[in-house]
Amino acid sequence: MGSPPTDDRCWAVRPGPQLSAPGPARGRRVWLAVVAAGLLCCTASCGSGTGSAPGSATPASSAASEPSRAPVLPPRPSDLSLIRVEPCGLLAGAQITQLGVGAGSPYGDPVLGNAECVWATPSATDTWITRALIYESAATALGDPHAQVVHVAGFPAVQTSDPTADPTHTCELYIDIAGGQTLLVAYVGGPNNPNSATSTHPLACQKAAQAADLMIQTLQTRRH
Repeated sequence: MGSPPTDDRCWAVRPGPQLSAPGPARGRRVWLAVVAAGLLCCTASCGSGTGSAPGSATPASSAASEPSRAPVLPPRPSDLSLIRVEPCGLLAGAQITQLGVGAGSPYGDPVLGNAECVWATPSATDTWITRALIYESAATALGDPHAQVVHVAGFPAVQTSDPTADPTHTCELYIDIAGGQTLLVAYVGGPNNPNSATSTHPLACQKAAQAADLMIQTLQTRRH
């Protein structure tokens, strides 16, 4: 699998450090922040996902709404293991066409639990990143100050954003896909996106949920 370049050339998408194993929140943040920075440096110059339709994150509760109780994730409808899953294989054919992206660029190693994939539209107006965290529970993201518990394709998830990036153009979904395993799906809107001026965090999260819903469909198909 590939590794990010080490020179100083500007990439449309530039993943963060390749970790030998998923680390704490700080490591996850660096990963998304560098992707967002890469989108910004390469440029010269989404309605709220509250419904239950496919491609939207349905709010369950706010992680900070009950300060007297430690937030917890609702139960999963099933387990969809990410062991040895190649993230770039989670979108294919009509799914890629639906998002309007090219083939995914793989990084990391599924065996080590740091495999990830980056998909982008031709002009990098929209970028989706997914990571198969096979050693980390989605519940670890509940500690983020703006975390919100939602459902994506029926699975509980933590919806949040990188505090070092503009939340109106980014969203992270930590999906509780199996015991101790997390499907991390992030969306980054490029500044050359024609809808950049009217973008909001809920719209960015709707975009993230749209891709996540397709990936979960793929995982469910593989299970049968």
